[in-house]
Amino acid sequence: MAENKYGHLVKKMPVQKGMDEGANARELIWIYAKDLENIPVNFAMGRYEETGLWHTWAGSHTHPKYDESLIFFGHDPDRLDYLGAEFEISLGAEQEKHVIKKPCLVLLPKGFPHCPLYTTRIDSSFAHGHIILGPDESVDWWPTDYKPTKSTDGKKYSHLIKPLKVHKDPKNTELTWLTGDQLEGFNMHMAAGLCTETGAWYPGKGAHTHPYDKLMIFIGTHPKKLGYLGAEIEIGFCEEKHTFNLPTVLTVPKGTPHLPPVVKSIERPFGFIIYNLAPQHEVSWVD
Repeated sequence: MAENKYGHLVKKMPVQKGMDEGANARELIWIYAKDLENIPVNFAMGRYEETGLWHTWAGSHTHPKYDESLIFFGHDPDRLDYLGAEFEISLGAEQEKHVIKKPCLVLLPKGFPHCPLYTTRIDSSFAHGHIILGPDESVDWWPTDYKPTKSTDGKKYSHLIKPLKVHKDPKNTELTWLTGDQLEGFNMHMAAGLCTETGAWYPGKGAHTHPYDKLMIFIGTHPKKLGYLGAEIEIGFCEEKHTFNLPTVLTVPKGTPHLPPVVKSIERPFGFIIYNLAPQHEVSWVD
């Protein structure tokens, strides 16, 4: 249709050059609430390919105002359960160390100290993203010479690390789904998946709404090109259709009718992350 009432909700994610120092992202996407219809979140996504310390200029840090969720996943186009790297993250004021070898979420309640983060092995580049449940980053960096005054049994904060357990859905998509009660009470439920097939996600289903804000992030799996999606996807807002073939975030304010995505063509399996800003799934089908 000629009308473009909802085009502003379909946002290409600009890729910028990352950092040359340390093991930080070589390519990076960062989007704030002002770019997301003022939905009170900001998120980043990066491509990582080096070993070493991530933030060479600082030690731990906190986000004093907002909860944060980190996600780590690999670039293997056939497996959502493959990370392709090994890294160590420190959690809490005690800097309790945890080694991560599999795709996972790390949940960081507001004010909770976390990092340093150190990549110890790389077999293949991997992706890391975060979402902060607030409109800005709001970060307090700690000095690099900070020394914890006490230790733990090494398991005090294990509950904050959630493996991305994968199952196959009928469309040959590898999928993980976590609700608020599995996310330490965060005001969020989310899904992450790897899509390998063309076609509609929910054949026969029409438009639907949610009583909460929603972000749908579509990202490629190319190990060297964060700006490559590898598919053409159609999203509908009622009768208004929009098609994209680059990494894109769909911003769906609460109550906005939208259709399930339709994958029109695919060159390489792509990833998706869906963040819903409420602890439990609720949906009303319009037609």
